[in-house]
Amino acid sequence: MKTKTSIILSLFAFAIIFGLSVVGQANAQVIIPLDVEFSNPDPDPQGTPPWATAMFVDNGPNKVQLTMSTSGLTGNEFIGEWLFNFDPSLTLANLSFSYMNGTNATSVTASTDYYRADGDGNYDIQFLFQNSGTARFEAGEISIYDISYNGPGILSASSFNFLSTEGGGQGTYHSAAQVQGITANDYSGWIGNTTIVPEPVSSALFIVGAATLGFRRFRKKK
Repeated sequence: MKTKTSIILSLFAFAIIFGLSVVGQANAQVIIPLDVEFSNPDPDPQGTPPWATAMFVDNGPNKVQLTMSTSGLTGNEFIGEWLFNFDPSLTLANLSFSYMNGTNATSVTASTDYYRADGDGNYDIQFLFQNSGTARFEAGEISIYDISYNGPGILSASSFNFLSTEGGGQGTYHSAAQVQGITANDYSGWIGNTTIVPEPVSSALFIVGAATLGFRRFRKKK
């Protein structure tokens, strides 16, 4: 029969193995739900927010996959422009973008603090889509890109978890997009995010840390 100590040690080992397995299996990710319209007095998109969502996921050494989704848009609404920020400690010029699936942007360009969202902030990366044709990023569609980096430092999903710099208007955002075709009057407006979903790896590390702390307390008690 196992002693109390051996049972606790077994549970501790299981917690460590489980936590490390989660760390190994879960790619770091950053999810940005665009759920606020900030270009007042323009009307909000007609669907339920978040109207659009961007997800960055680690996809190999110095490689991140970006999935942009318009699942919250409705009717004739579409994205004309989508902006992102980038880690200022890395070299923006060393990023490269490869189209993978879904709606293909007409252009993807990058320049530090160059792109403005309705005068409400400066962004580093611009995805530009057509107003008509196959490159129109309409409601219920996705656009997937691989982003690679060849320079000093390490690229990860968290490299895009940065706020825009001040540019006037109503504040700064991690991402912003221009929605066109809102209502029958064909209004357009800019949307940004009020929250950001953290990386899942931190949860696994918390599990490992909690297990270690519990074991230390057990040993001290013994």
